[in-house]
Amino acid sequence: MGREPLIVIDGAHNVQGAVTAAATLRDDFHHDGETILVVGMLSPRDPMPILEALEADAAAVVVASSAPSPRAIPPEQIAKAAEELGTRAIVEPDIAKAVERARRLAAPSDAILVTGSLWFIGAARAQLTSAR
Repeated sequence: MGREPLIVIDGAHNVQGAVTAAATLRDDFHHDGETILVVGMLSPRDPMPILEALEADAAAVVVASSAPSPRAIPPEQIAKAAEELGTRAIVEPDIAKAVERARRLAAPSDAILVTGSLWFIGAARAQLTSAR
């Protein structure tokens, strides 16, 4: 979805998907800088194993947001899980603001991975497409 910083969207809405997303970002998308995660999930998912699979402990920051669904996990819960992994977390419930916050934090050599529920990434993709 973007370059400088690299912006990748992936519907990693379960542990297996998160493992694949992290490996793909690491192995197939070269970037020299940090990784920033923008994450929104739905219940009944547990954020901790998904964040572990996304290698959030190695990310510069996790921007926790909210999927546009009544089943959305509160971004505070996602941020708490990220902090328990030792990663800096920012709560930004609004998807557009979460993506924009990640862009402002990112250097040109960084990568932003926007991920989580399909509801979340669909809304994020619409925002990124309109921002071009």
